[in-house]
Amino acid sequence: MSKKPDRFIFHSKEAEMKNEKLRVGIVWTVFISAVLAPLLTEGVLSVVLQYTDGDISLNALDTVLRYLVIFLRYAALFTSYAAVAVGLVNYGYREFKAPVLLLILGSFVYYMVASFGSYIFCCEHGLIVTESNVDVYEAGFNYFFFTVYSIVKDIVLSVICRRYALGAKKKNEDIVIPDESFKDRASGFGPFMKTSLSKNNIFGRISLYAALFEVLFSFTVQFFTFTLFQLISDGAPENAEQFFILFSSYVLIIPGCLIGFFVMISVCTVLSLKKPAKRL
Repeated sequence: MSKKPDRFIFHSKEAEMKNEKLRVGIVWTVFISAVLAPLLTEGVLSVVLQYTDGDISLNALDTVLRYLVIFLRYAALFTSYAAVAVGLVNYGYREFKAPVLLLILGSFVYYMVASFGSYIFCCEHGLIVTESNVDVYEAGFNYFFFTVYSIVKDIVLSVICRRYALGAKKKNEDIVIPDESFKDRASGFGPFMKTSLSKNNIFGRISLYAALFEVLFSFTVQFFTFTLFQLISDGAPENAEQFFILFSSYVLIIPGCLIGFFVMISVCTVLSLKKPAKRL
């Protein structure tokens, strides 16, 4: 049997350069949003909040900083999710592992480096009063638990994202993966959001999954870091005021994840529009 000659495959050098530029952009986006951002929000700004907390003269600054930290936290988190999603949809995990690995590293940095590190700093400088070293060890265990929990969440989200993308492509569903051919129709805020929020946009459902996962995760973390300890120390709330104080910290979780959803779908579109439409 004669072997068929290999077909000629024409490569576009420009498309290859754009493709490589997108991959580099995805890596840097995840690195900045998942690894560096927590050092600011959970590290530096958390320490600053300990200085401003309880100081009447700094009430306005304290309020602004607290809302700023919450906004930056969700914006950075969903930006990292968006970059990972674009990488997984377009390149898969085997061909492009860096975004997922950086996301996992980000969970470690968030809790064990930034959060626990700022806690230790505050304890050593008298900003947080502990009765004994047991409190520090207990805090360290809690941060380690949330690190593992967050890493599991990252892995599950990544698997869901990739499996959904593969399943949608295999079933030939009416989905759209935006690329540079969409630039004209996505020009301007209105058309851009219309493209981003289109029901056929593959990143719409992925962003929704990410937002729902984050709601569940944030509620769990909030319960174990604040609510449970309050219930153990003070007992069940006896009036409306105590009930509000106990559960007021949950109020911003859903709005934060809703904002995160729009951030994620927007970042997905921005990155996707850099993907060359021409096949390599």
